[in-house]
Amino acid sequence: MRDPRDDSAKHMDGDLPNDPFKDATPMPDPNAPPNALGDGIGASLDAALLTAKRRKDGTEKAFPVPWADYATALGGGLWPGLHMLVGGTGSGKTTFALQCALEGARAGHPVAYIGLELDASQVAMRLAGELAGVSWSKLWLGKSTDSEAERFKEAADELREMPIYPLSGGPSSWGASNILTIAAQLSDKDTDGKPPLLVIDFH
Repeated sequence: MRDPRDDSAKHMDGDLPNDPFKDATPMPDPNAPPNALGDGIGASLDAALLTAKRRKDGTEKAFPVPWADYATALGGGLWPGLHMLVGGTGSGKTTFALQCALEGARAGHPVAYIGLELDASQVAMRLAGELAGVSWSKLWLGKSTDSEAERFKEAADELREMPIYPLSGGPSSWGASNILTIAAQLSDKDTDGKPPLLVIDFH
């Protein structure tokens, strides 16, 4: 039986008509070990100065989060870089990621959400359910009320207009090169200083 998690990237209505995740040039791996000493600290200082300038003049901004106190603690939100959330099963990691994704997408930040244990339609259901304030398990099991079902439909319509891309596939489908390719394509969608967010959700 085919594993639905191995499906390629899908949008809310199915395959993207112009797939933004196709034929992109992978980004160089920033974690690859150097093969030479290089020319000293100069290039790194230039990069640091550029980052400081971009953040000072507002051309590089933090990705918004939906909690004021948390944003303050982070200095304004999720600044460009790697952020890891670790916790036990059922501790709220996915809910945290979904709410961050929705907060940014509402404001026009491009978001790719990779569910390593969910297919694309399940990721979409969780996003729409979170937006509607309806438990996705009730939707999945057909136990939602008429009112909840209507709220879910309205949330789905709203979500269609957001720059958010649910993707799926088992852990073996997502090697480093695949992740870097998606990150590069997502970065190309950074407009008006609105940084993108790439979520990799694995329980």
